[in-house]
Amino acid sequence: MDNRHVMLAGLAVLALLGLVSVVRSTRKQAYEAARALHTGAAAVNLAGRSLLTGALIVGAQWLVISHVDQRSAAYWLALAVPAALAGYTLTRAFTITTLTHRGGGWR
Repeated sequence: MDNRHVMLAGLAVLALLGLVSVVRSTRKQAYEAARALHTGAAAVNLAGRSLLTGALIVGAQWLVISHVDQRSAAYWLALAVPAALAGYTLTRAFTITTLTHRGGGWR
């Protein structure tokens, strides 16, 4: 074998390694793009459900407030129950919980 054949074989191996690298990175990028798209769709879905739920709560509160005397229990329950549920939900959303693996068990 002369030097030209060795050099061509070396270039062929480098080209093959480059091709494998490009294919792997393209697959990884495609996977990450699909995952980002799914995450974005989930966020839009969550926003839609939140707006619908908020509209239902506001509608129920409006009905109670416009048709019930201000001194009745229903008036104050219509204001207090959604506020308490929202406070609970926000507290859980902003509470940081971590899972650590120590001593053979999850904590």
